[in-house]
Amino acid sequence: MLPWKTVITVIVLGFQYYAECEVNDIGNDSNEIKDETDINQGERDVTASVVDVPHFFDISTCPKCSIDQHYEKGTHGGYISCKCVRSVDGLVQSDMRVDEANRDLVNYIFGRASSSSSADLTNLYWPREKDGHVQIPYIIGPSFQGKNERLFQQALSLLESKTCIRFVDRTTEDDFIEIIEGDGCWSFLGRRHGRQQLSLGTGCNRLGIILHELLHALGFFHEHSRPDRDEYVSVELKNVIPGEESNFDKITVSEVFGGQPYDYNSVLHFGERAYSKNNETTLQVKNGVGHRVQIGQRDQLSTLDIRKINQVYCPKSKPFQEEKGARKMRSSESTGQCGKPKIKPNMNQRIVGGVMVDPGAIPWQISIRFGRNNAAICGGSLIDQTWILTAAHCVKTKLTKYYKVYLGIHEKYPSKSKVEHAILINVIKVIVHDDYNSETMENDIALLQLGEPVQYNDYILPICLPPTTHQMPEGQKVTVSGWGDTSELRTRATHLMKVDLQLVNSETCAVWLSPHAIRDSMICAGYESGNKDACQGDSGGPLTQNVDGTDYLVGVVSWGLGCARKEKPGVYSKVTFYRDWIQGYAGI
Repeated sequence: MLPWKTVITVIVLGFQYYAECEVNDIGNDSNEIKDETDINQGERDVTASVVDVPHFFDISTCPKCSIDQHYEKGTHGGYISCKCVRSVDGLVQSDMRVDEANRDLVNYIFGRASSSSSADLTNLYWPREKDGHVQIPYIIGPSFQGKNERLFQQALSLLESKTCIRFVDRTTEDDFIEIIEGDGCWSFLGRRHGRQQLSLGTGCNRLGIILHELLHALGFFHEHSRPDRDEYVSVELKNVIPGEESNFDKITVSEVFGGQPYDYNSVLHFGERAYSKNNETTLQVKNGVGHRVQIGQRDQLSTLDIRKINQVYCPKSKPFQEEKGARKMRSSESTGQCGKPKIKPNMNQRIVGGVMVDPGAIPWQISIRFGRNNAAICGGSLIDQTWILTAAHCVKTKLTKYYKVYLGIHEKYPSKSKVEHAILINVIKVIVHDDYNSETMENDIALLQLGEPVQYNDYILPICLPPTTHQMPEGQKVTVSGWGDTSELRTRATHLMKVDLQLVNSETCAVWLSPHAIRDSMICAGYESGNKDACQGDSGGPLTQNVDGTDYLVGVVSWGLGCARKEKPGVYSKVTFYRDWIQGYAGI
């Protein structure tokens, strides 16, 4: 079937989605990626003969090998013996390297030694400077270059933006990290004292894999090795490649994890088929935890990854310390960067119930592009350097290769002469609310993760997210923006538009939109007389409220009955209702 494109208005049970759609025959792309376990397994060239030959005895009866050893594989037929031999380059659990500097301590942590003369966990960590930062010197080895180097610098920037860790060019420091392009993806575990290497070889060119190895260099272990992991996942050893069972060993010293909750979303968690000999599950999320839980992501640091780093390295750093008795919601508001455009809007040009704004007047407004032609399908809001908030009905597929995000634009389809402020960025992750219902439009909310952090400027700034206690009284002025139609007759907007509306209480809205239900997760905005509204193409865009000079994102354009009709206000996903959901995935 040839690809085809059309602009459609979708009506289901009377709902009219505010979206433009490009339809493509996109096939059944699995969009699966490799992680460091797949890459390193391939580097070791595990042969089919080893996988297929059955064990001659129960390997669990063998005495434990040292942390950087493994059970020997026979040269004939691939059988396993109890003999312990040194692992290649002292690698532990696929990608952690140990040597004499920390072997005793790591053996103690994994319960392979009853005591350790150097059992102080701080020996794994890099020292903190007087100013509260942790400076880690590094050099780029001569073998390391190209795409991995760009992603590596991106990973460093991300860690520095979320924590007190600072990576600095090595001058004369004795302790430093050398980045090399070695065999596979691996790192020395913790501070080694002296030169230590971190390898990003063939196949390691993914942001989450690089972050994974950097966390090992900071002294952090795999999440699935926690002492309490059996409460959350089960290890299916029958599916594990013989000789690779030690990759699933548990740590016995719980202090290593600092009392943090188990984190399925950690960038340090193995995937469900890590070291599988038959493509069956080796790590199974336990029943009752939630069938939607996925493990082994290699896209980004999780919220708990960031918290864990800050607990170890930055306990007194104010930007990361949680207040007593309060649940901290991170946002750019603490830096004064969100919700305050640097360019004041021009209010003179009236266009069908709204105004065309000046470039940069709504710097958090983004445009979601789809397909090979980068067709504009929806709006959205920049809420952080790497996250976009939009509507669930805007993302029909989770195949990220079809999505891009335009930031800093004024024209819907900017000419080459007017894109000096525009940035077009790939999307690397699509997160749709698990309970999104396309019939009732409940939970019409989604997150898009950008492939690289954006740099803020006059034309690109985030919108502030409101706290859960944020008040939105009836009649309050709010503003919606987008490149959608300027009338129900499909009059197209060519430039970014905005219109001021009033909040309508839920009871009145439910009467006006009957029989369609207005849920607690929704808010309504418009006028009894109509005339002003969002329309097709505005879906996913921001509904904002200005409080004392700062704009807050209070709604996401969701659905409505027509556009600007009498007693037919627009319906928006209520952002305060989803603050925990947003924080859980984006850490904001």
